[in-house]
Formats: sequence, structure tokens, C-alpha cells
Amino acid sequence: MRSLFIGLLVLLSGCSLLRKPTGTQDLQLSESEQIFASALGQYARALVAEGEEGRSSDVVFDALERATELDPGRARLHRKLANTALRRRDNKTAIEALDQLRLYHPESAQAHFELAALHQVLGHLDQAAELYYQSSQLAPIRTHAYWQHAQIRLSQNRDAEAMQILAEGFEKAGSPEALATQLTVLATHWTREKNFERAITFFSFLAEHYKRGSSDFLQVVAQIQEQQGDTEAALKTLKSALQIDPAHSSSFSRLAALQLRQTPAVGINTLKEGLEAFPKNVEMLLMLAYANLNMGNYQDAADTFESIRGLVAEIKQTSLTPDFYILYASACEELNRHDDMENLLLECIKLYPEEVESLNYLAYTWALQARRLDEALDLVNRALKKDPDNGAYIDTRGWVYFQQRQYNKALEDLLRANTLVKGDPTILDHIGDTYQSLGNSSEAIKYWLQSLTKAPGNAAIEQKLRESGIPAEQIPQKIEDHSDDNAHTKPQQ
Repeated sequence: MRSLFIGLLVLLSGCSLLRKPTGTQDLQLSESEQIFASALGQYARALVAEGEEGRSSDVVFDALERATELDPGRARLHRKLANTALRRRDNKTAIEALDQLRLYHPESAQAHFELAALHQVLGHLDQAAELYYQSSQLAPIRTHAYWQHAQIRLSQNRDAEAMQILAEGFEKAGSPEALATQLTVLATHWTREKNFERAITFFSFLAEHYKRGSSDFLQVVAQIQEQQGDTEAALKTLKSALQIDPAHSSSFSRLAALQLRQTPAVGINTLKEGLEAFPKNVEMLLMLAYANLNMGNYQDAADTFESIRGLVAEIKQTSLTPDFYILYASACEELNRHDDMENLLLECIKLYPEEVESLNYLAYTWALQARRLDEALDLVNRALKKDPDNGAYIDTRGWVYFQQRQYNKALEDLLRANTLVKGDPTILDHIGDTYQSLGNSSEAIKYWLQSLTKAPGNAAIEQKLRESGIPAEQIPQKIEDHSDDNAHTKPQQ
């Protein structure tokens, strides 16, 4: 390789190894050509030495310095000299090499950017910031100069200056989406670090200056505000997001979700407004169904659940969850549509045979109705196989046994359920009924009274007490006499 470079240099330097031909032809190099050839020779010398002695050797460094002196302003030479100097930890020479390049090319945004990057790496932040600014002014379309400049000011906690720099970048840079992406990553990091005030400031800044994502950024701001417990601010922010982009379905659903926690009726109205714009939005339909169910609007809930069912069957892009079937069934139960409730639960069990809530729900329904008791027992046993210490499921099995007149088995399960779910009025009532069926009226009365202390005003239990010989006017005093301490006394067997 050395011989190849030597041959090239001999040719370029004009050495007469061959007789000069006669005639008018002149092969003598001009002065500038000779300087260029010498510079090229030094550059070639550096390349050869890199392979033989290493990229940071004295020979490489000396050759590049001479080449740069001979041919100043050649970008490749200045950059290579700067890189070599950095490898030798000669920061001063590296800076001088790139600064000379900048001075030879004062209109070059790239030359300013490279020198700025070097200063930034070396910790000279103010010098770097000024050079990044100059680079952005020379080539406003270049995105990176704005971001690097802003990053420096952010690292110095000079946020107002950083926002001015970025605002100019969003207005002039060729790739504002790159600025938005980088700033989003940084603001998300601040959120994870619980620097919420700074995160909110810059997500709000993004919403103002990057219009393409304004609504999304405001929704993030609202989420942070909600995490901080500032519900009013979150509501205000979400309303702004909705005004900016009413064609964004998530603006409706997120605003409604927050409103439902405070004023459910307002949240329901927001969902209805959203569904006028997005009538096939399953997420909003589900939220509306659940909201109506929680508010006791059972018919509206059932109608919405049925609409969802039809829509899912139509679009065929999603499937109904076990929760959907269970909640729809509960709406039907409240409307005394027991056949529909049963069919929904059977469909759920067919689709999700391991879903324990639906197994228990249907088993308890049949137990209350005193029908299909063998099937009910099978269903609840399947649920208990998955969750053997679930007090509600054990209560269901106890009530199935009660309806089968297996009172001792019923009492065993019901007492265990009461230890797992302490103070549940339904379980206490079941225990009272079971003691009564076993002929132990005193224990029955005790548990009925305990049930009333947990859920006063149960007319059915008050009727049982009257039938057991307790006058109606004495019932309130009897309830008062049964404190929580007495509720956990050891029961008679």
C-alpha cells in the first residue's frame, strides 16, 4: 500500500523520472496544484500511518496538522484533525481545528453545528448554545440545532429560554414532528420522575405549538392533574381538548370518565354528546351502560348493553368480555327479566367456562329460585375449585344445600362463609334461616338480629322475628342489644 501512495505522490509532485517530451506540452504543476499535492501527500501519509501505528499516533497527528496548514478550509482535513486530537485528549487542538473550519466557511450551518457539538461534549455549554443559535439562524430549516440548543438551556433549568428556542423551531424547522417527539420523551421522563409541574408546563407548550397533537397532549396534562388530585384543573383541560378537537373520540370518553366520578348525570350527557358524533364507539357505549347501571337507570343500561351486543356482532373486530355479560345480566335481574338474565349467564359460561363470577352468579340465582339445584351445585363447586376460600361462593353453596334440605351441610358452609366475610347481612340471614330449619330458634333470632344491625329495615327479617314471638315494638331494642362483639360469639351446633 505504501508503494501505491509513493507512486501517486511522485506523479502529483512533478518529479522527472522520465525524459520530458519535446514540443510545447508543459507538465509542470502550478503553485496551487503543488500545494494541493503536498497536502494530499500528507493526508496519504496520515492514512498509511493510521494502519501501521494507530489512529492517534504522533505521525498521524503531525501529518494531518501539516495537511491542514497546506490546504486550510478543507472540511475533511479539519474534521479528521479534530477527531485525532480528541483521541489524543488534545481538546484545544480539536477546538481550533473546527473553529478554523467555521472561520473559513462563515455561512456554513454545519460547521457551526459541529463546533457547537464539540463544545457541548466538553462541557462548554454557553459557547455551544451560542454556536447552535448561529447554526439555526444560518439554516432555519435544520431541526437538530434548535433541539440541541434547547437541551442545553433545559439542563441549566432555563426553561423559559428553552421554550423560546423550541417555539422558533416549531415555526421554522423542517421537521417539527422530530422536535415534538423528543420533547414528548423528555416530558414523559419528568412525569415518571414525579416532576409534574415541569411535565405539565411542557406538555401544555406542545399542545400550543404542535397543533397536530394538541388534543392528545392536553389529555396527558389532564391525566397528570388528576394524579395530583386537581380534578377541577383536569376537567378544565379536558374541556379545552374537546374544543380543540371535537372529532377525537377519546376527548369525550376521558372527560366523561372524570365527570362520572363527580356528577354522573353530567358525565352521561357528555357520553351521549360523544355518541352523536361517534355512534359506533364501543368504549363510550360501554361507559354509558355502566354509568346508567350504577345510577339505577336499568332500562337505559339494558338497552345500551343490547346495542353493544349488536354492534360487536356487526363489526366482528372485538369480543364481549365476561364482565359485559355479568353486568348486562344484573340489569336484566333488576328489570325482572329473569329468562334474559339466565340466558346471558349461560352464554357467558359457554364462552368462558373458567369464569368464576358467572358460575357463582348463575348458581346463586338458581339457589334463590330453588330450581336446577344439582346444576347449581356443580357450577358453584367449579367456582370454588378455582377460588376455594371465597366467602361469597361458599355462601352460595350453603344456600344450595339449604334448598336441598341438607341443613347440616348448609350450616357448615354458611358459618365458614361468615368467618371469611365478616358481618355480611345476607350470610347472617342465611345462617338464621338454617338454624330455624334445624329447630334452634334462639340462634336463628340471634343471627337475624345481627343481620338487621348491618342492614336495618329489612322487612322480611323483621317478619321472621315477629313470627318467632318478638313483638314489633321490641325489635329496635333487640337490635341495639346485639353489638358487634356479640356478633362473633361462638355459634351453637
